[in-house]
Amino acid sequence: MNTIPVYIISGFLGSGKTTVLINLLQELKRQRKTPGIILNELGEKNVEKHLFTDQQVFELLNGCICCTIQEDLKLTLKEFAKEAQVKGADVLLIEGTGVANPLEITEALLSPEFFHTYELKSIISVIDAANFLEYQSIFSSSKEIRTLLKDQVAYASSLIVNKTDMADEKKRKKIESKLQSMLKNKQGNLYFTSYGDVAAEALLNTAIPIVTLGKNEKSCGCPPDCDGEHVRKHSNHGAFQAVKIENVPSINQQNFKKWLQSLPSDIIRGKGVVRLAETGQLYDFQYAGKQLNMSKLESNDEECVIVLIGLQGSTDSLRQSFESAFL
Repeated sequence: MNTIPVYIISGFLGSGKTTVLINLLQELKRQRKTPGIILNELGEKNVEKHLFTDQQVFELLNGCICCTIQEDLKLTLKEFAKEAQVKGADVLLIEGTGVANPLEITEALLSPEFFHTYELKSIISVIDAANFLEYQSIFSSSKEIRTLLKDQVAYASSLIVNKTDMADEKKRKKIESKLQSMLKNKQGNLYFTSYGDVAAEALLNTAIPIVTLGKNEKSCGCPPDCDGEHVRKHSNHGAFQAVKIENVPSINQQNFKKWLQSLPSDIIRGKGVVRLAETGQLYDFQYAGKQLNMSKLESNDEECVIVLIGLQGSTDSLRQSFESAFL
C-alpha cells in the first residue's frame, strides 16, 4: 500500500481555514484525486458539515485533536487508512480547531504505527491579517494566545496571511516583519491574500522531508550507491524534518536517556519503540523538553524504531551519534 499524503490546515479562530480547505478540495477534484477530511471542533456539533456533503468526512468533536482527544485522532487515522483501501481515498486533509497546535498533530502522524501509512506533505497555517497584531500584543491578548499563534506560524510549510483587504499597507508591512521573525523556515512560502484565494496547486506542492537511517542505508534512507542529491533538493520545503532510525538494538535505559538529552536543541520531540537491555521487554517512549517517559508494551514483537522530530539539520551527525552510543 502506498503512503497517503496528508495536509494539515492550521490557524487561529476565524482566520479562514475552512475557505482554504474548500479551495484545496476543488483543486484535488480538478486533479481527479479522492480526498478524505478530518474535521475537528471544540463543540458538540460541526456547524459547517453541510459544506462537505459530497465528501468523505470524519468528525472529531468535543475537544482539540492536539491534546484532549489526540487518542481519538489516532483511532480515526487507523479507520481512515482502512476505508482508504476500500473506497480509494488517496489524500487526507486535516483541519484542526482554531486553538490546535499543528506540531502536536504532526507528532500523531509521525508515530511509528503510521510511518508506513501516511506521508506528511505540508502544514498550511492561516493568519487573520485584521487581528493578528492585536493577538500578538501583550496589552490585548493572553500569553496562551500569543504562544499558540507562535507555534501555528513557526512550523508552517506554507503561511497564508488572509483578510488583507481589512489591513492597510502599513499594517501589512508590520505583519510581514513580525511573521518573518517568527518563522523557523526562512524559505517557507508566504502568501498575502483575501478570501483564502491562494493557488491551491502551489499549496499542494510542498513536502516535509522524512529521512530514514538504517544500518545499511545512507542518511537519505537509500542504498549505499545513492548520492543523497534528492534530499538536498527537497530540504527547503519544510521548517522541520522527521528522522526515523531503524534496526535499533537493545538499549540500556540510562544510556538511552543520556543520548537523547545530548542531542542538539533543534530536536523538538522523540518517540518510538525500544527494547530495554535490562528487561528484554519492549517499551513505548515519549521524549520532549529533555524529559523521557517510557511505558511497557503488552506485545513483545513490535518493530524497534526511533523517530526524532526537529528543525532541519545534519542527519549524518545523528547517525554518527547513534552509532557511537549503541552500535
